[in-house]
Order: sequence, then C-alpha cells, then structure tokens
Amino acid sequence: MKTIPLNKGSINLPEYWDELTPKQVLICIGLLHRVLSMEMDPGWARLEMLFAIIRYKPDKSIKDESVRENINFNLIRLSEQLTFAFTIEQVDNETVKRIVPHFNFRRNPMPLLKIGKKKYAGKIFNMDITVKTDIVAKEFIDAFDLYTAINKLEDPSSREECLNQLCAILYPSHPEHQKNLVSGQIEQMRMIEPVKKLLIFYWFTGIIRFYTEHPVYSLLFSGGKEKSEDKIGLGMNATALHLTKQGYGSMDNMPLNDYFDAQIQSLKDTISKALADGVKIAEIANQTGISISTIEKLS
Repeated sequence: MKTIPLNKGSINLPEYWDELTPKQVLICIGLLHRVLSMEMDPGWARLEMLFAIIRYKPDKSIKDESVRENINFNLIRLSEQLTFAFTIEQVDNETVKRIVPHFNFRRNPMPLLKIGKKKYAGKIFNMDITVKTDIVAKEFIDAFDLYTAINKLEDPSSREECLNQLCAILYPSHPEHQKNLVSGQIEQMRMIEPVKKLLIFYWFTGIIRFYTEHPVYSLLFSGGKEKSEDKIGLGMNATALHLTKQGYGSMDNMPLNDYFDAQIQSLKDTISKALADGVKIAEIANQTGISISTIEKLS
C-alpha cells in the first residue's frame, strides 16, 4: 500500500492487485477490461476503481457547487494515484495516449473457485524472489494454445469455449492433466460468471508475460520480429516432443520452470555442438533467427 497525505489524515491506496479484496479485484478487472475494449474512458474507470476501494462516492445532494467541485477535483487527483491495474503513457510526438495494462499478479487472485456447492482449487503461481508453481509443462502448453486461439478467433462462441477450456485447465477437477481434459470440467466452467473468467484469462496473461520478459527465459523469444507473446506459441508442442526425445524428460509431469530450463539447456547444447563443428556464429544466427548477442550469451 502507498500512503497518500490528505488535508486531514491520510489514505492508503493499493500498489498491487494482491492488496485488493476478492470483491474489489473482480470489480477492477471488469473495469480494466472495459478500458482495454475501448468501452470506457480510462479516467472514469480509475474513478470507479477508487470508489470501489475507498467505499465512497460523492454525495449528489450537496448543493454548494464550490464544495462539490472541490470534492470531485480531489477524487480525480486521488484516482490518478491508482496504477496497479494500468498506466497511461504518452506516445512520442503524438497526441495519442497508450493504455498499458498491468497483469503482474504475485499470487493467484482467485485461489478457490466456487461453482454451486463445489469448490475447485486453482493452480499456484507465486512470484517472490523465485517463482513457485504447480503448473506442469503440458498444462502450460495446452493452456497457451487456448490463449492464442482466444486472441485470434473472431467468433464469440468459439472464443468462449476456448476460455472455458482454459479455465478448466487452471482449475482442474483431477490432478492428472490428461484425465482432467476428459473429465467434463469444461461443463462446470461454463457456469462461471463472465468477470471471473476474465480474471482467470488476465492472470494467465501475466504468467505468459513473466516468461517472455524474464532475464533468462526471454532469450528463447528474442529472435525475429514477432511479438514475444506470439513467438512463445510457435512450435511449442514440437519443442516439447524434441526435448522428450533428446532425454530432457517427459512434458506430462515436468514442472514448468524445469521445462524452460530444459529449453535453455537444449539451445546451449545445440549452439555448442554447432560451434564445435566449425559453424560461424553469424551463420548460426542466420539459420536460427537468434541474434548474435543471444548466441554469445548461450555459448
């Protein structure tokens, strides 16, 4: 929390999603989605977030116009201090402002999902000094395929079904991934409130960004012109099969961090072998699309 001094006393405002109550998280994720969908002005969205957090809205019955304007001005200034959900950046040499969403959830924002009388535990992804997660490689791979489809499909019903399946992976009914996929858990996910599905989607977005922006793992996605969130999905199942065949382990039960570590090690081994065979770094870069600087870091 950050403390904002007021004329009388002070007020605490959240700096991270984790500092909100579960109800506040759902309200704010719904508002963020409306901003990203260009359905709501970001300034109004921040005000609504502020009202949800401080549990206050200006009294419309105040007749003194100067008092009312002063209250509104102070609320707007306070709302500008809320940056946990998104920030507004000015694009260089343009009047356009860019909305930068923040999906850096340090914990699963909804650890338990209640549907009817049943509760389902969500997957763990805790970001401290190191990441602690119970997500395995195959769960991540399959979830990312669905994530990619959600972003590319135009048909709303198809996107919704992909989102339901994504939720079923991240809130499983069976501990074994393959059994969970055929357990009918997707039927349960169809009954979730839309805003909770949005929260799950944006939480997984944050997990993806963690790996694509990681100081080491980002090396796997640094080549070429594609956006890292697109690149991470290219050949992911093929990469998993290759790692398994090369003896790095089975993806079905491999912890997620071990999966990325295996990719790094495999890349290092491939580069080392090529260099030992006399292949020049520039030629490796040309054939693989990996930058020379990245190859030098891995060799």
